[in-house]
Amino acid sequence: MGKGANHMVLEGQTVKIGEKFDLGDGVKADTPGKSGVAGHDINCRCFVTHDWLTAEEYAAAVKKQGDKTVDKSAESGIIKNIDVDDLELAVYGKDVDEKAVKIIKKYFVDNSLADGYYINNISMKSIQNDNEKEKGRPLIQTIANKRGNMYETDIVLNEDIFKGRSIDSLNEMLKNYKNNIAQTFEEAVIHEVGHAKTIFSNRFRDIEAMYDKLEKMGVEGISAIALNDGAEAVAEIEILIHRGSVIPKQAKELYDKVMSGKLET
Repeated sequence: MGKGANHMVLEGQTVKIGEKFDLGDGVKADTPGKSGVAGHDINCRCFVTHDWLTAEEYAAAVKKQGDKTVDKSAESGIIKNIDVDDLELAVYGKDVDEKAVKIIKKYFVDNSLADGYYINNISMKSIQNDNEKEKGRPLIQTIANKRGNMYETDIVLNEDIFKGRSIDSLNEMLKNYKNNIAQTFEEAVIHEVGHAKTIFSNRFRDIEAMYDKLEKMGVEGISAIALNDGAEAVAEIEILIHRGSVIPKQAKELYDKVMSGKLET
């Protein structure tokens, strides 16, 4: 904490996700600096750190949700899916269109657990692309990061594109991309859902070996990126499924193998 609102009372204060910080004077907030009370928000320089649960602690915490949830958590080694607080921290102060945030929340927070995939971490930062002329500017990246003996799914939002841009502007930009089929921001997010499902479905396998194999398994009849990379083909197929479109036979076979974890590596 630096100079600003007198929040010394917060030093060392720990709250669980979903609970509020007690700022004093009867004021509580999801996070310091966002209480809506000027005397507490202006010049507040507090910072928040997160302590992650171990797999065993998480399993115990969600025990009331049923044995299936606990078994899945312990079996996969997954710590947690991101929540609204994580998303708000990622976009805080970045001038991101609220409509875009709602779409991100829908697919990366609300729908993920129900649809069988996890997003472990989300952040917003500048993303550079060495081959931008050919592949376009990356809007969102889904990354499988190995941490310990497991892989986690990280979502990175490109601050260079999101900051100050309206949802209409994002949609218009995507219409001009020629290498993929996403025509709207929502479809771009669904494309990343395809990547997240790929990572989750193959959590027990060697992810790197799987991606090496997929790189040589592009499919025809969808898009340029699908032709050049099987992992991108799977993500593009996710959009076709969302649209209710016909999927080429070769593409459907690849998608089914990847999602069932039966792609030979």
